[in-house]
Amino acid sequence: MIAVPLAAIILSAFAAAASTAPRGIGFARTVFNEQKLYYISDAESRTENVFYSLDLTVPWPVSAPAWTKLPLNPPVAGRPLWASYMALSGNGSKVYIFDLRMGTLSYDFHTSRWKTLDRKNYQDLLGTFHAAATDTDDDVVYILEEPVKYALDDEVKYAMENGIAPSTDWFPKVDTLLTLDMKTDMWSREQIAGLLENTKGGFVLGWMYSSVRKSLVLLASTESAMTLYEYHIPTKVIQPIIATGDIPPVRHIAPIFSAYSGRKLVLAPGLAQGSKMAGETKYTSDIHVFDLETSAWTRMADPPVEYTKALGAVSGDHLVLYGTVLEQETHAHGPGCPCDVGVHSVLNMKDNVWVDHYTLSQSSDM
Repeated sequence: MIAVPLAAIILSAFAAAASTAPRGIGFARTVFNEQKLYYISDAESRTENVFYSLDLTVPWPVSAPAWTKLPLNPPVAGRPLWASYMALSGNGSKVYIFDLRMGTLSYDFHTSRWKTLDRKNYQDLLGTFHAAATDTDDDVVYILEEPVKYALDDEVKYAMENGIAPSTDWFPKVDTLLTLDMKTDMWSREQIAGLLENTKGGFVLGWMYSSVRKSLVLLASTESAMTLYEYHIPTKVIQPIIATGDIPPVRHIAPIFSAYSGRKLVLAPGLAQGSKMAGETKYTSDIHVFDLETSAWTRMADPPVEYTKALGAVSGDHLVLYGTVLEQETHAHGPGCPCDVGVHSVLNMKDNVWVDHYTLSQSSDM
């Protein structure tokens, strides 16, 4: 693999993003499997969505990633979807979009048709969630439900948008698990006693499904620490994970990715605590990998750019990041503004080196 100088990656990534990659990073959602990463945003056009896919089955240089714009339109013209989460069926034939206003929709790539899921067995389902994770082996989506008070609290929304550290009074105990069976498009709901009791009011960054452990791994952030919990689905038992190693600094917003069939969790760059309004915004551009078998964190090589928001995917040994960087935050908004154009980076996790080409690889489990 070839290590690439910082300046070369930044220049080539900006050039590629401007011509081939989707815009609207701040409004986007993604979902991926080993073959493709799917991207949706409503920022390019305020009346329609834009859909892209990134091919993970072919090699491509960081300077020219294999993005394809998909000819998809939302089911209602002039009313873009507000995706809070996306899920992909195990065979990759359908993508599910959980919309804040329109409910849950699916798009079948084979028939090119949208479908709105029947709400009759979840009339009180909200459009927003604490976290969601997909079991692609059994085609099941697990959603940690968000309560009405939290979803509608203006003070909470203001704090989230401005990176203010969460208060324990803002986060009620959420212990409802919604399950969507993608084979039947049917929902179910169950109560899980004490699911979030031990987070002590912390903010849930997300959770992932581990196929090798048949469990959901939840990552939460308090004012002073990052905490991990594992919910074993067959036994319905949740336990805290005592982590060791290179414990990552606290993040307020950051994506997590499942790697190596759920043996590892990748924590991406994101927003640290601090208020945008007060000019105290801080970002954490470091990347950490958590090994569920050893309960140890490992800090990986720092990205070649300082990300402020990152989307991405893990395929084989490669972590693909696509996001905005710190330099873009100070750019004046207006025509030609690059503030919502992403910068690409690819990490070979096996060798722990940033490379200038993405290549298809089998998972080595590092």
